[in-house]
Amino acid sequence: MENDTLRFENHLVYDRSCLMQINRRSMFRSRTELYLWLGALIGMLALTLIPGAAAGRPLLNDSNRFSFIIVLVLGALFLVLYFGVPALYTSTQLKRQQANGMGDYEIWLRFYDDRVDVRNSATHEEGHFDYASIKKCTESEDYYLMQDSARRLLVVRKAGFTKGSPADFQRFMAQKASGAKIQWKAV
Repeated sequence: MENDTLRFENHLVYDRSCLMQINRRSMFRSRTELYLWLGALIGMLALTLIPGAAAGRPLLNDSNRFSFIIVLVLGALFLVLYFGVPALYTSTQLKRQQANGMGDYEIWLRFYDDRVDVRNSATHEEGHFDYASIKKCTESEDYYLMQDSARRLLVVRKAGFTKGSPADFQRFMAQKASGAKIQWKAV
């Protein structure tokens, strides 16, 4: 390889927690999107209740009871989508992994100046990512998520650095993946 100076090393275990965060993050791509949905539900609830209250009627009356129930049902549906769908999808993925004899498995990532080397303990495969191919960088609570032009996902555990730190990693990736859309918080 061109440059073998190891800059960062990261270790993660693909388990239920990891998959759940990845799946939830892929469903709601930003907190802003989540807050917009919640704001819309609260707005609909307010529009349902306030006109009656302004007219001196009780908050919940015959004219708005049906609308109120619809807003509550939509709110419940939103909660099911936000928590239930990623959990169901995660369970399906874990069952598929176990059926293939994989279960939880480890990934080792090594970041060099010109590439990322990836080693998968379940399949014993090794692969490489080129920084120029990374198109999007985002994060969940515990992971950095990077997607390349082939829509492959590179997952980096924030607490999994055996060499380097999250703050240095963010600066490094901003420099190396300069063509990517980067959406992560400053450390």
